[in-house]
Amino acid sequence: MIIHEGMGSTRAPRVPTGASPVGPSLKAVTKTMATPLEYAWSAGALTTAGEGACGPHLNCTEKHRMIPPTGLSHAPASATLLSDLARERFLAVEGNPTYLCAWPRGLFVHYQVEPAVLQPRVPFALELFEGKAIVSLAAFTMRRFRPYRGGKFGQWLFRPAATNHFFNVRAYVRHRGEPGVYFMTQWLSHPFCLLGRLPMLRLPWHPGRMRYAHLHETGQISGAVRGAGRSLLAYRAKLPSGAQFSASGRGSLEEFATERYTAFALRGGKEVVFRVWHEPWPQCPVEVEITNDGLLGQSGDWHRFARLAGANYTVGCAEVWMGRVRSIRSQGGDRHEASRSVLSAFYEMP
Repeated sequence: MIIHEGMGSTRAPRVPTGASPVGPSLKAVTKTMATPLEYAWSAGALTTAGEGACGPHLNCTEKHRMIPPTGLSHAPASATLLSDLARERFLAVEGNPTYLCAWPRGLFVHYQVEPAVLQPRVPFALELFEGKAIVSLAAFTMRRFRPYRGGKFGQWLFRPAATNHFFNVRAYVRHRGEPGVYFMTQWLSHPFCLLGRLPMLRLPWHPGRMRYAHLHETGQISGAVRGAGRSLLAYRAKLPSGAQFSASGRGSLEEFATERYTAFALRGGKEVVFRVWHEPWPQCPVEVEITNDGLLGQSGDWHRFARLAGANYTVGCAEVWMGRVRSIRSQGGDRHEASRSVLSAFYEMP
């Protein structure tokens, strides 16, 4: 884990000597990639549960403090194992993060779609939840974006792009045994990031104007995203009384949709992959209403065949590792070959 020692210093994330990166207590059920896959995780006995969701990172002093109204619960074993497995995969492929950031105050809205409707619109094999394809809307803000290396100078250099609002429409896929999200369409608020093409982090983005009022302390959440041609998406949500924030329950829709640490996309018509790591999302279910869905038309016509399946809100994670965007067909090198042998019991790395 990266440990902050002041704003400009971090310690390199390393796997402890002699630690096994993959244990027998978690199995990902994988099948041939020619057809959509049914989501299924199997978690065995676990002797110790992980630290509570975002642990001490929530004691932050940022202007927008990530403090839930009634505290955090400990992460269930399944979510902790998924996060641990993603951490080992990240270290095996990336070695160290390229960038660090915080992802506070995020809303996820989930839709069910028939696989036969969605699969022609997604270039990777769909992964299914209870026989249905899932498409999610994710609205969140990235804060304290900075390079892993460079200390205070790097933070100063990246300060103009340190805060950014994101909105994406994503499906759930599996490629070569690795589960992830597929970015169908993404919007980004900061013109510097849109025009600057940050090194090793180029993904297809659309410019957007976001207004997020994710005020979980009051129990009220709302937001709006404007895209091209005055298209708009607007929503409001309400937290349940006495909401508890904890990692997603084992086998739940929330776990299926949010405990994902790999993203796939098309960049210039070519398949790319992007990996991150963070501790399990501390989240709770919310009641959501989409008051204007005009923007969704820019992500295709899938929403005409979709049914709202649920929504959840997270107070966020204050430490996120971000790797580099890699071409799937050209990922080679010694580190990649080593990762294939280390994690071959669970994933065939692209």
